[in-house]
Amino acid sequence: MSEKWTGGRSIAEHGLSKKKFTLVVGDKEYPRRVAVLVMGAVVLVMGGFFAGVLGLIYWGKQEDTRSAGEDAGLAELAREHGWSHEPSRSGVVDRLEGVEPFPDVSTGLQVSDYTHGRYKGREFRYFEYEDESTGTRVNGREQSEYFAVFAVSTPGEVPRTVIREDGFLDSVFGGGEIVGTGNAGFDADNNVIAEDPAAAKRLASPGLTRHLAREPALKDRPLRFENGEVLTWQEERLRPQDVLRKLDYLSRVVDHAPARAWQ
Repeated sequence: MSEKWTGGRSIAEHGLSKKKFTLVVGDKEYPRRVAVLVMGAVVLVMGGFFAGVLGLIYWGKQEDTRSAGEDAGLAELAREHGWSHEPSRSGVVDRLEGVEPFPDVSTGLQVSDYTHGRYKGREFRYFEYEDESTGTRVNGREQSEYFAVFAVSTPGEVPRTVIREDGFLDSVFGGGEIVGTGNAGFDADNNVIAEDPAAAKRLASPGLTRHLAREPALKDRPLRFENGEVLTWQEERLRPQDVLRKLDYLSRVVDHAPARAWQ
């Protein structure tokens, strides 16, 4: 039987044998069912890869933008609760400088959607901070990191104390001394970084550390006690649907902190 030719090349040269629907790889010949399985697997892998890339691009874009409804919703939420809402305010970050995500030194930086009022008997405030120093160019435009920041008042003041998930080189660049709480399980995963270790030990009581261990949120919602408030932040846009949940989180933290921490 003569060998068929396609475009000046033999069937064997195209990787197919003269037997119908077989695949030749090197010196081995595989039946059609193997070829179908191999090609199907390749298609699935490549399809999953491109779907993942497109998904990352899409969700990254979603996290970096807010809809017109969300913008209006922040103002509407404040009106519903009788809170004060300002589209922007300057100088807010100045008192928060020195601890990530805020700059080491700040003068008059603006925040957006600055809102304050009372919630569950406590003063609070929240706003969106745009860190322009981390901006990168994506698709020809500058992109910054955004942080949704929330703070609830505490019964008294303590020197700056940060409680967060264990971070790389916290002992060197954390901005204070790492304090052990006596809760081995908690200390294994989290750090208490304090300007005043004695005050931090009073604050990080068994009641508070047990509560935080039951509500494992420090990875995404670290805590900072300072200037008569406890503050949390998350790398995301400020959205109306998140506000009450974050204020509840901080309120529970204050409820579980010992009274002696504020002396």
